[in-house]
Amino acid sequence: MICLRLIFLFVPFVAFSQHSDIATLTAQKLELKAGEIKKAKIVIRIKEGFHIQANKLKDESLIPATLMVDTAEGLLPGKSIYPSAKKYKLEGTDSFLDVYDGYIKIVVPVKATEEIMPGVHHLHAVLRYQACDAKRCFFPRSLEFTIFIEVTR
Repeated sequence: MICLRLIFLFVPFVAFSQHSDIATLTAQKLELKAGEIKKAKIVIRIKEGFHIQANKLKDESLIPATLMVDTAEGLLPGKSIYPSAKKYKLEGTDSFLDVYDGYIKIVVPVKATEEIMPGVHHLHAVLRYQACDAKRCFFPRSLEFTIFIEVTR
């Protein structure tokens, strides 16, 4: 009984300290033909009351949002296209930060080579970001995910 009480006391602390639900994402399944280029869309939801640092930052001490997509046999991801940042004023300062909040979309062009075999393929991807609220910033996090790609001839 005492162990269960200790567990219940510990669980809220772990959930709060992890901040795992500040940013969640959805990667749209992409349908391609061999030799074709299309844009994969990654939608990120940032919890209300929080923001993440934008991809292009003026302050080098902050961690920018970056999306890294690995290549796979027959699939060639291009350079990620990030949304425009919003200006955010920190409480108690005259400084403005470039941030993302709410829902944002990052787009990645993907090319299927002529030689790729038809079927379901996947690209491994990682979103790295630093989340903050009005008073503090948290440790950077990385969200690993998969972009599924259906290739036809």
